[in-house]
Parts: sequence; structure tokens; C-alpha cells
Amino acid sequence: MSSSANSNEPADGIGSAPIQGPLWSARVKDWAEVQEPTAQPMFEAVLKATGVGPGTSLLDVGCGAGLLCQLANRRGAAVAGFDAAESMIATARARVPGGDFRVGDMEALPFADHSFDVVTGVNSFQFAANPVRALSEACRVAKPRASVVIATWGKPEDCEAEAVLAALRPLSPPAPSSAPGPFALSKRDALEEILRQAGLQPTEFQEVDTPFLYPDLPTALRGLLAAGPAVRAMQTSGEQKVAQAISDVLGRYRQPDGSYRLSNKYMFVVATRPQSNYLRPGFRTLTPYLLVNDAERLIAFLQTAFGAHEVLRVPRPDGTIMHAELQIGDSRLELGQADPDSAHFREPGAAGIHIYVPDTDATYHRALAAGALSTTAPYDAPYGDRAANIVDPCGNHWFVATHVR
Repeated sequence: MSSSANSNEPADGIGSAPIQGPLWSARVKDWAEVQEPTAQPMFEAVLKATGVGPGTSLLDVGCGAGLLCQLANRRGAAVAGFDAAESMIATARARVPGGDFRVGDMEALPFADHSFDVVTGVNSFQFAANPVRALSEACRVAKPRASVVIATWGKPEDCEAEAVLAALRPLSPPAPSSAPGPFALSKRDALEEILRQAGLQPTEFQEVDTPFLYPDLPTALRGLLAAGPAVRAMQTSGEQKVAQAISDVLGRYRQPDGSYRLSNKYMFVVATRPQSNYLRPGFRTLTPYLLVNDAERLIAFLQTAFGAHEVLRVPRPDGTIMHAELQIGDSRLELGQADPDSAHFREPGAAGIHIYVPDTDATYHRALAAGALSTTAPYDAPYGDRAANIVDPCGNHWFVATHVR
């Protein structure tokens, strides 16, 4: 478990910080003193694999109470941390006074391009509202030859802590069908695919034994009740029921000396951005460019309908948008407002763009609410896509799809 874990929130739409922050801020002292240290074997393995040492600049996304940053700082690194929970960040600042710790959504990191030698995310990226966009942001702030790390739970059958999570589910609000879970990236191919979508190339894979060790039952309850999933369950069912459910599970893992041990296997992938001497960072070979009559309106529509994140805006003297760049998932889109006095931005023209989204139906209805017109309602295409067609407020045709088989 980490300070970004279990949101049970939709993966398509808003950022997760407004919901995650309060959950993980509830019991920060118990988290920092008891539960976060159980992840130290993973933290040490990640730092060793990425060669963190004197002169390294490191950002930990979903940094929790800052233990990984503290360990990196002891190795001589300059550290920064980012998390949804204010109280976690306050604890991290106290642990590493010289660190740069900030609060917000990981889909929009408040750091400049090419800032860090190493960017890590331990049990964090899979809980973003848009995991590919969050990882693309991590790629953006990483230097060209930087290491980007995704660390996550191993397979459920290799993690005895899954029994605790299973006991919490009946005591928690129902999770939406689209919600990610702790094990959303617990297969190597899933990790490598999300890295590929974000434009990163895997270079190393490791599995790490990361047991949860507690000297007694009260300590175990302090640690496990501090995690976001437990806080969420307590909000619904009360602390007494949740504590009893966890206690019942822990009985299986009691050792002869009265301590408790839950064996878990974590895994992580180290990746880098493939080098190119002709592509601008964040871009791929082909980039759509839309020339429209109302760039402001189109940007607002794309943000609402597709979760676009504005990366760059270049205004004209009259305030209209000459050029803008937006990130949608793992892809960049450029657009500009037509101007009859411009040599090459004279006339608007409609374009057609195909876009893959996590949920075609939800995106289709969100787009209509944002001002799009429907040309084809969602349907099942013969090539395995759930598809729909819309026209945006500036006349561009969008072919929306989710591959379902």
C-alpha cells in the first residue's frame, strides 16, 4: 500500500487528488511510523537499480510521508516529492527539510521539463485518474537519459496483504466497474505496455520480497488502518468493524513469538525515453494539427471531453491563440486559430481524428454535454472496438473507440 493507493475512482475524467488526499491524510503518523517502513526493501532496490547517489536529482511521485526521498537524500541525492495528501507532504518536509515537496494531481506535475535524473512511482501510477497521462508527465519532467520507475504489487497470489484488502471490500463503498485496483499493473506485460504508451522503453525488471512485519497486533492495526483503503472502509462501516475484520485476517499470519508477518512480492520496471535527435520531447513522428475558428472554445471542449492537458500556448498580440499544444493520453495535439492576415493560418478546415479512450460510452456522453454533435451513437464494430462518432464545436470529426476484444 502507498499514499496513492486504492482510490476506487474512475480512471477516466477528473484527477484523483481531491478524493485521495483526505483518505491518506487521516492517519499520517501511524502511516509514517508503522506502515511506510514496510516498503523499505522495495525503496532500497529501486535506489540501487537506478544508481541514486551524490549529485542525483530524484522526484518521487506519490511520495507519501517521504521515506524513499529520505533514503535517497542519505545517499547524497537532491530530492523532490509529490503527493495528493497535504499531511503526508508535511511529514515528508519534516523528514527532508531541503527537499522540494508539493501537493496535487500527478497528471499535471508542477515541475519544468527535463528536471530530474530519476523519477519514481511506488504504487502510484496505477491509481491515477489517467495512468498514461500521469506517466507521460513523469517522462516530461525526466531528463533525456533519466530513469523512470514504476513499482507496484506483484501478482495477488504472491501477496498475502491481498487478504487484508479482500476483507475491506465488503465494508467499503462499491467500486465503479472502471476503477483501477492495487493489482492493475501486477503483470509484467501490463507494466511494459503502459510504459510503451507513455513513450518509454523498459530496460530492467526486478521482483523484490517486501514483507509486512509487525511486533504485535496493536502495531499491525496501527499500520494497516492508516492506509487509504482502510480509512475509506471506516468511513462507511466504522472503525470497530474494520479493525475486527483485519484482526480476523491477521490471525493466519501470527508467528510463534506473537509477531505478524505477511509475505509480499513487489515488482518494478526501470525505463528510459528512447533517444532521438530529430523529435522534440513529447512528440511522435505524426502529430495532428487543427486549424479552427475558435481555439479557446476547442481547448475547453478537449479538456472536458477527452481530459486534455494544455502544454503550450502562444498568443497573438490581439489575444487569440496562434499556436497551442495539448496532451491527450500518450499523444500530442497541436492547434491554432485561423487568421486571414496570416500566411499559413488563413482558413479553418475540418479534420478527422481517431482517438482511443478507456470508455467510449462515457466519453461520448461527456463530449455531447460539452457541445459536440453526434454523428454515430456508440456501437460494437466488427474489428473489436466499441466506437462512436462526434463532431466538435469547431467542426472536426472525432472517431472515438475503446478496444474491447
